[in-house]
Amino acid sequence: MKWLRKGLFAVAVATPFVAIADFDGPAPVAWRWAQPTSASPAGSPIIDSDNVFVAVGGRIYCMDKSTGNTKWRFPLAEPLESNFRSGAVMGKGMVVAASDNRTVYAVDSSSGKLLWQHTSENSIATNPVIAGNHVVFGTLPGGAMSLDAANGQPEWKEPVKLKGAPYPNCVAWQDSVIMITNEPAVISLNPASAKLNWSVAAGSMNGSSVPAIFGDTVFLNTGYYLTAVRAQTGSKKWDVRMDEPLAFGPAAGDHGVAVVSQTGTLYTFDTQGHFMFKKGVKLGASPSSQPSFVGKLVSVGAENGSLNIIDPRSGELVFNYVVPPLFKGAMVSGSDSKETEVKYVNVAGPATTAGDTMLVLARDGSLLAFDKKVGVDLTAPNVSMIWPTAGDQVNGQPPLEVWFKIEDAASGINPASVGVKVGGTDYAGSYLKDGYLWFKISTSGPNRPLSEGRAEITVTAADWMGNKTEAKFVLNVDSTIPAIGGPPRKDSDAGSSPGGGFGKGGKGGG
Repeated sequence: MKWLRKGLFAVAVATPFVAIADFDGPAPVAWRWAQPTSASPAGSPIIDSDNVFVAVGGRIYCMDKSTGNTKWRFPLAEPLESNFRSGAVMGKGMVVAASDNRTVYAVDSSSGKLLWQHTSENSIATNPVIAGNHVVFGTLPGGAMSLDAANGQPEWKEPVKLKGAPYPNCVAWQDSVIMITNEPAVISLNPASAKLNWSVAAGSMNGSSVPAIFGDTVFLNTGYYLTAVRAQTGSKKWDVRMDEPLAFGPAAGDHGVAVVSQTGTLYTFDTQGHFMFKKGVKLGASPSSQPSFVGKLVSVGAENGSLNIIDPRSGELVFNYVVPPLFKGAMVSGSDSKETEVKYVNVAGPATTAGDTMLVLARDGSLLAFDKKVGVDLTAPNVSMIWPTAGDQVNGQPPLEVWFKIEDAASGINPASVGVKVGGTDYAGSYLKDGYLWFKISTSGPNRPLSEGRAEITVTAADWMGNKTEAKFVLNVDSTIPAIGGPPRKDSDAGSSPGGGFGKGGKGGG
């Protein structure tokens, strides 16, 4: 059948607690853990009771969920000379992860002791998964291998050959494994029999495609379509065509299904494929990770460093946080070999929750824990003027743009709180989800040219915990000097495209 479509960084000291509720909205960072790595991690943190497991750089770690303190690490001495790039999986009392040295490691989840390791003769193409008593992973150029979960010994003499190379992400369903290949096709593999349960050709899929399973249904992004198939047979249940191609894979759970487009619009559906709201939610940038459900809400990262928490039924932005670099002033070399300051860090994988705590991995190898009971935020946001510089002499006539950066490392900026006044008059502007605020002077729009002399600009903003700041800046206006326009920037720079706006007399906007 065919269908087409090395250290620990803490933001706040935490005390243990017993989680009895779901994550339900704005929360400060309770702690941020980090280890050096030359490779971005992937996947979601694994949460088991009071333990959190991640595979970052050359080690697998276990942390305390309430404090972020490391309980154990593997290896204990020096890290591996390779990197874990595809996340980890837990089951059978062990944590399993594949390193880019073609080796799969299984460590005891309570002690971090190595239980077994297996070095593949072929390059490992996917994350490993635990399906029944088997650990299964895809191989290159086009196969899959199964190991005995008890001892890591190969269960087959050679990999099972697949039609096409497996894409990096696979999932387990009962005792089977669901994979995507570049044929493109979706397959279900039975590791006990080393045979395919089923294989279905797909119209359009790519390396970022991730299958999502809820109940007995596999949800897939197949080009322009969100498609649901039966996990038992591969037969199609339904599909929905979108107006633009989709990215990554869907999120699926009790509260619906969520997908995100390549340009950064989030759409949500019920489990029967009906839109919850057809308009979608604009993220302000392309997605950086697969969406996930956190309690009754949907989480998705964007390439502007933002983590966005959205109500799937209304499309309302419930919480937004821009992940800051670990060290302010950190520099990075670009493709042109020029160094630029790191402004934010993108989310590396889907957020996950346990009770009131939400955890998410960032691409710098850090792990952030958000919790409104454990985290403390008593500090108001910081506002800085970045174009022009405060105190500068400027021509108040167009073209003129005025830019600010609003930062809050503890709980993030509530977009609805942001406003700007010039000399006591509300000005219309745009607040971007990556923390930039700007307004433009025009002769015909709502923001009139600046009057000669001293122009006082006031920016107001509050974080999600209600801490409010009111920052004042002065520009000296002289219409005899050349106009300066806007800041020099590439199209890829943060703030190169407008986000949510606010008008005169209004505030906020996501």
